[in-house]
Amino acid sequence: GQLNINIPYSGYTNEVGAIAKSVQVLQKVAQDADALRWVKTNVNEVNRSVQAIENVEEYAHALMGRLTPLAGAQLGVLYARAQDEDVFHFIGGYGVQRESERLPAFSPGEGILGECAARGQAISIGQQHPTTLRIQTALLCTAPGQIRLYPVQDASGTTQAVLELASVDICEPRHELLMQEMLPLVSLSLQIIQRNTLTRKLLEQTREQARALETARERADAREMRCWA
Repeated sequence: GQLNINIPYSGYTNEVGAIAKSVQVLQKVAQDADALRWVKTNVNEVNRSVQAIENVEEYAHALMGRLTPLAGAQLGVLYARAQDEDVFHFIGGYGVQRESERLPAFSPGEGILGECAARGQAISIGQQHPTTLRIQTALLCTAPGQIRLYPVQDASGTTQAVLELASVDICEPRHELLMQEMLPLVSLSLQIIQRNTLTRKLLEQTREQARALETARERADAREMRCWA
């Protein structure tokens, strides 16, 4: 139904006004329920579309490609903390045309992205702040109306990644709700991918060591055979 139509007569102080106010309450309940359904449906679809990806860069590009438009944004980037250093590196994005439009990496506390990572708090920047960033298509080239930064944290509160979105318009409440539902799933996915990547590396190292030991054993056997010959 039409959940966003204006309810007339709500300003009246008579019985008509009371009925209009009651309808407004019901309308708000219906709007909230509709927004929640929208969020749950899209969270499930996004998560299902990326859950089988095992490479962190492929995951980031696929995630941002689905999530950025759904969150009401036109540009999106994702930075993840490196496993062996306290630095966040760009791993994927959506709509960013040139490398000059994004940082390759940053440390906690360094710039706004670093502050988001260090504090573990979302940051919103309005259009009043000057920026060289542009949202560009064949027909449009404009500065973003809003930039949003979100920390992606694990269960212990450690920031694993920082997600940044830029949009022409201010985001709607449902967009913010979508992000709050998605962030824990992004955290879980990054942990799984990083853990599986480390496991594969360790397995490959074990195989290489096994091959090296086998080669050394074969050489030792060959030398022993020559000694007995």
